[in-house]
Amino acid sequence: MKVQINPGKTVEGKPLRVFNPVRREFFPGGEFELSDQDLRNPEIRRLLPPVSDGGISGGVFGDLVVVADAAPAKKAKE
Repeated sequence: MKVQINPGKTVEGKPLRVFNPVRREFFPGGEFELSDQDLRNPEIRRLLPPVSDGGISGGVFGDLVVVADAAPAKKAKE
């Protein structure tokens, strides 16, 4: 699943940094992939938003948000 740190959240005017509880380091800035193993871990799942906010089951905080894939460009008719 492609995610990014929630750009709408800040701490004292600075961009939010989210700590990976499994790897004991901060998640990278920009878009990155969460593996299937990551998504099975409840400590990581709770960093995602809840289902009611467009997230996943087990999501709580919304510190990480799912990145929507861009729609494929339509071909121009000739």
